[in-house]
Amino acid sequence: MSCQPFRVLVAEKQLLIAMEVEAILADALGCVVNVCPRYDLEAELATARYDVVVLDAAPSINRNAEYANLIQEHGAVPIFLTSYDDISGNLPQLRHSIVIAKPFDDKIIIEAVRQASSRSPA
Repeated sequence: MSCQPFRVLVAEKQLLIAMEVEAILADALGCVVNVCPRYDLEAELATARYDVVVLDAAPSINRNAEYANLIQEHGAVPIFLTSYDDISGNLPQLRHSIVIAKPFDDKIIIEAVRQASSRSPA
């Protein structure tokens, strides 16, 4: 088992939410956390390796499926933060994703990232 901390990317439209998630995860799990706007997700995944990606869900079910595929192609597990009622739409592309409703409880996001990091192939 590797002693290196796992790496998390937070891709969020709202900087304050991203900073909150970053602080929660770094304090509770000791993981390495980077933050970027959601529109920079693809570029960030191309330049660094991540185990888990926490991202702001899009209103489009199909767009979320695209995000999930992109993240999984880069070897990470997606966690969607959402204020929408149902982002999955029973799409098979999202079956390996974790979905957390906003506003979220610290314990829920910590447990979700812990679970996702154990599923990461890295």
